[in-house]
Amino acid sequence: FRPEFEHIPLIQSFQAIDGIFGEYSSKLLSNNNFQNPRAGPNDDSAHPPITPCKAVDPQSIRDNNQRSVYTLVVKHYLA
Repeated sequence: FRPEFEHIPLIQSFQAIDGIFGEYSSKLLSNNNFQNPRAGPNDDSAHPPITPCKAVDPQSIRDNNQRSVYTLVVKHYLA
């Protein structure tokens, strides 16, 4: 991630989602559990890591494939 990427507002937006995303986001932001991702020694400047653009309840995504991809992206980001 670029140093100027603001993780906290994005993670905070997931707190409003019912279920695992909201629960995990709340735990992540409590008691200073969140740590900025480590910066690697190299930057190929190709593109930033894939991240969710906004918090959406996965149950509101009707297409199963789209819901699966979104869930995968969010889980990977929050991990």
